[in-house]
Amino acid sequence: VYSDHGQERSTPYEFLAGRTVEEAIAEVFSRGLTAGKEVGKRRRPDRPRSLHEGRRRLLQQRPGHAGFGTVEECAEKINITAMGPIGHIYLPLTLAEEDRAAYATALVKDAAIPLVLFRCGQGEEGTLRARNARGQWILPDDGAEIIGRDHPFLDEVLRDLLALSQHPDAGDFIISGWDPKSTPVSFPRERGAHGGPGSEETHGFVLVPDRILRWHL
Repeated sequence: VYSDHGQERSTPYEFLAGRTVEEAIAEVFSRGLTAGKEVGKRRRPDRPRSLHEGRRRLLQQRPGHAGFGTVEECAEKINITAMGPIGHIYLPLTLAEEDRAAYATALVKDAAIPLVLFRCGQGEEGTLRARNARGQWILPDDGAEIIGRDHPFLDEVLRDLLALSQHPDAGDFIISGWDPKSTPVSFPRERGAHGGPGSEETHGFVLVPDRILRWHL
């Protein structure tokens, strides 16, 4: 039995914004309380020439070789990770609720990020807020406003987003390329995205021998 999730037809962020998502986010955080904070730059290795070479590089990779540096170095910088249609922004300082909301608004309006999630409060008592082009929302109450009322798995997606925001390694801001009213965006240069909240991405499929169907019909 083989199973996988679907793939969303998407537009690369860089094609829409004319710059990388890291450059756009760095500009937003160059203002206000985070002004002057260095943005960590991921050291990306050259693209491997073959699958074999890529696997060999992974096996030989040393700690910090293709990452942002040591834990101590990361703690003093603004770090951005974005793979596919989901990304995390880690800050070297703690912001008040109103400052988080202001930066989330700037990420949407100035950096053209379709969706920004951020938590206010701690633990289970905290509130997950969402910002998109149409305003600020609270999850899961306003989930249909950011995911879409006709999404086939709305409740499941909202539970996943809440769980993602509570993960110990979640960023101070979670960015997403999903907007139910426009073309989905992926942060790398790719035309198909995995792992976001889109209706196609959250569909799955199963391939089974036909005898399984005959046995169980």
